[in-house]
Amino acid sequence: MKQKRLIILVVTVIAFIVLLAGGYLLWQKFQHDKNQINLIKTANNAYPNDVRYVSFGTNHVFAVPKSFVADETTINGIELLMPGGITIDRNSTIGQLYDSGVVAIQASSDIKPNNSGSLKDYINKTTIPDFNKNFGSSTVKFTMPGTALAATVIAKKDGKTARQLYAYGGSHPYFIVAKEQSDAYVEATSTLIDLSDSRYKDDIATIRLVIKKYVTMLQQSDLVNLYDAGTNSLKRQTSIKDLNNALNDSVAYIHRDIVVPGGGIQNDTFAAQIYFKPKIKEDQPALGVITLKKEDGQWKLAGLQLPAPKKN
Repeated sequence: MKQKRLIILVVTVIAFIVLLAGGYLLWQKFQHDKNQINLIKTANNAYPNDVRYVSFGTNHVFAVPKSFVADETTINGIELLMPGGITIDRNSTIGQLYDSGVVAIQASSDIKPNNSGSLKDYINKTTIPDFNKNFGSSTVKFTMPGTALAATVIAKKDGKTARQLYAYGGSHPYFIVAKEQSDAYVEATSTLIDLSDSRYKDDIATIRLVIKKYVTMLQQSDLVNLYDAGTNSLKRQTSIKDLNNALNDSVAYIHRDIVVPGGGIQNDTFAAQIYFKPKIKEDQPALGVITLKKEDGQWKLAGLQLPAPKKN
């Protein structure tokens, strides 16, 4: 009888422990889900007067400080937040860019999506040793701002912050890196979310298709339809002849591979760089700008700047 009671007691205790552990895990999931909702809400609503930059390649969205510009063409695969007014040399090292106040945002293929262990391993086995080697010392703090793990790494050299890195291991892991915790760094880390969580996601889905259509029209010299796709304001200020002159001036670039890596959206306006890839090493890359506005519920062409060869 005593042995039977003992078995019942043990089973009861084990069941209680399992129930307690399960309850804790459920509570923890509820808390993380709640934090994720707050994270997305904050990211969408913070800095309401700043443009949101959308990267078509990484499907990330983040706010751009008013005194900064976003660029995805200087370094392949990296989005740069650059202080306005500074001149960026394409031969500059990433360290020189950081010293100029640039903030870099990069998607990470080295960290497995939604895998806390993968992020911890990468930070502890790759980032920390690399920072220690280059700067002298570094510290890391892991947090759980939403449903995924995040890490903040600070490297110091001669007692001063030399590099600050934020890593997030959600469905699309990424890094945000700067020389120090600047206002631009804080704005980027607090507003960067997946496009699927952005209030602009539906508009961007349409914008992607519209831009692809307009680029095709350009390369096919279909200026009549391009002009007809313009806003009323564009038609008042520009003629088909103006478009034709711009196209003729850019004939050296227009049939290159054209990439629109992303752009800035605010309310009913979207503006993006058009990147004309070099055909050969000797060619220089060229940039243009395309602007869209939402008119009568549709995204229409509002402005177009095409590159032209420099005149002697």
